[in-house]
Amino acid sequence: MADRLSADEVVRLAAEAGRAAYEDGLQAGLPVVTSDEALGKTFLEQNGHKFEVELVNGEVRVLREIPQSDAA
Repeated sequence: MADRLSADEVVRLAAEAGRAAYEDGLQAGLPVVTSDEALGKTFLEQNGHKFEVELVNGEVRVLREIPQSDAA
């Protein structure tokens, strides 16, 4: 019978998988969208640039580019 995972292990594995997908997308040159729920903001990253964005009628609208020093 398979070992059971604790809730903490499931959260850790999900976070690792999400981070790997994020990194793989960036390395492939794909636009990667993330949300910061605490700030209530959505970001798009691609080709070394990071933008604050919002969806308007199903379209991505760039609000501003995040300076490289602030993008970390």
